[in-house]
Amino acid sequence: MRSEAVWESVAPGVELATLEGHAGRAVDLCTTVVEGRTLLASAGADGTLRIWDPVTARQVRVLHGHAGAVDAVVEVDGVLVSSGRDGTVRTWDPVTGERLRTLTGHKGVIPVEVGGKTLVASASPDSVRLWDPRTGQTRQVIAGATGRAIACRGDLVMATSGTAGGGKGVGVWDLTTGEPRGSAEPDGHTTVDLCAITVGGRPLFATAGYDKEMEGGRIRLWDPATGELVRVIEHEPIVEATLDRITHVRAVELGGRERLVSVGQKTVRIWDQDTGASVQVFIPSESWVERACFFRAGGRELLAVPEKYVDSLCVWDTATGEPVNRIQRGRGPFDALCAVDLDGRTLLAGADGHLRTVRLWDPLGPGTRPRPQGHTGDVYGAWAFQGKVVSVADESLRIWDAETGARLRRIRGSMFGIQDVHAFTADGRELLAGAFSSYDDGRIRIWDPATGRQLRRLERRWEEGPTIVCAFDRDGRTLLVAAGDSLLRIWDPVTGGLEHEEECDAALEWLGRITVDGRPALVADARGRGVRLWYPADAVWQDLAGPGADFAFMLGDRPLVAAGESETLRVWDPLTAREQCVLRGEEGTRFAGIGVLTLEGRPLLVTHGGEDRTVRVWDPADGRGEHVIPVHHEVVGCAPLGNGLLAIAVPSGLVVHRVSS
Repeated sequence: MRSEAVWESVAPGVELATLEGHAGRAVDLCTTVVEGRTLLASAGADGTLRIWDPVTARQVRVLHGHAGAVDAVVEVDGVLVSSGRDGTVRTWDPVTGERLRTLTGHKGVIPVEVGGKTLVASASPDSVRLWDPRTGQTRQVIAGATGRAIACRGDLVMATSGTAGGGKGVGVWDLTTGEPRGSAEPDGHTTVDLCAITVGGRPLFATAGYDKEMEGGRIRLWDPATGELVRVIEHEPIVEATLDRITHVRAVELGGRERLVSVGQKTVRIWDQDTGASVQVFIPSESWVERACFFRAGGRELLAVPEKYVDSLCVWDTATGEPVNRIQRGRGPFDALCAVDLDGRTLLAGADGHLRTVRLWDPLGPGTRPRPQGHTGDVYGAWAFQGKVVSVADESLRIWDAETGARLRRIRGSMFGIQDVHAFTADGRELLAGAFSSYDDGRIRIWDPATGRQLRRLERRWEEGPTIVCAFDRDGRTLLVAAGDSLLRIWDPVTGGLEHEEECDAALEWLGRITVDGRPALVADARGRGVRLWYPADAVWQDLAGPGADFAFMLGDRPLVAAGESETLRVWDPLTAREQCVLRGEEGTRFAGIGVLTLEGRPLLVTHGGEDRTVRVWDPADGRGEHVIPVHHEVVGCAPLGNGLLAIAVPSGLVVHRVSS
């Protein structure tokens, strides 16, 4: 079996490369040099480390060993150091992939400069171990410290403390003996980060934190030798009506001198630590600061900040404070961001946790995508309609010719909260109904797809709105039933009259539409009490004992339900409890939706995995996987069409494939 893309309305991204391979979130990232080549190493929730060549965009090696998710990876003098949720810290040879050492009962990998040498700090429940990843030798065990933050200056260590202030404060220890030299809990201040910094020629420590009364926080500069509090810098909110609590503090070389940098929820700030004055403030225009990366490119010292909850990566000139670029990075949060130097060119690499990828950008290159052929906002899903494709995004509903990709109709208007689209015939016309689930504003809209006009809004107060809509016939009339939160309602779509309303269990999760002996029914999961069917023509329930389900659909004239667990999906007939098949995917396979594609008269099951970026085709007779379509985007919906066509909705548009044997 094979497939090929027939047409798409997806604009190309501005990233230079997308590195795919992790079966779980990509959560951390660093660079490493192997035989003269600069490579990337990524840590994943799938329990692996992966090494990539950013020049060829190929995976070089996969490192196995952790028994659970890997949380962090750093490179220290040619050795990779990883921390996992299995309670181990491991070292690796990036050249051979060989696992070198394992430190059990510890977590975290914080690089710490000690006497011109980089050590690693890893935490156990009651101490922090400073050790050399090259030899495995322990330099010192700091009893009472936590692994949140640690820094060294000369023969002193400052770290967040598990004893001072119930874990809110900091402590100072002698690096040689490991003995405590003092502790502080700054007036209820919860310390979130610290670093070593030079102030007026004096080696000091900077701590950052806040308490529940603060809207921003404070930076405190300490003399570790005397315990003297040298200066307090107020990190006050400067964005109106929003918190800007400080989250990180660090020392960065900028303009030929060391500068103190703070990262807050809404700003990144550069300070003159000698005076406490603010030098530059960087404020993302649309959202919150996700993280900050300082780097050099094009002869300038730059700052890159991914904006949380939106798809932008902002780049500024740190000397002038002027914006340099704004890159549309696509959906998904960044769990890590680093600069990569390749043959005199600096790129940005991001670990995209949501989409399980590592992506590369030119920070000085094009920032915006070409205008897409279709929707300008995120697409919510795709539905089949009379051999055509319906797609919905924030600003419109569009109808496409399935074979050619020609846009047949655009229905304008806000589509926020749409949950379901259903085609039906009433009064001799083909119509579309949309169910909108929006808090305190749920509704049903009816459109004429031939003209693009909205014919009616069926409105009645819902707490959260309907999630599913279905047409059925009663006494020669076509009616619509909508289900949501704790209500079932039946409407006449022609007159807009409400004909029936009844309460139902608010815990029901509506799964889909089926037909039982010619009678339309809505299917709901009863949350541990099997599956429930509601027949709108008679307004009666049918309770079916057995396990709960996630999906309901028709295979020919047979109603089926399915439930997913890990990498498997069990499919069965809810009326007879007879198992149809079990779909078994490899590690990382997800099941976010299921449908039926008919190919040369043969029905096939089609599933999409959402964030696993694939669509899969299965034989319903035995559950055998027949084909995998790599989509290279998060899949938000899938609509099987005629002639082997399959419409796949991704956030930036539609991709239509033709599947053939």
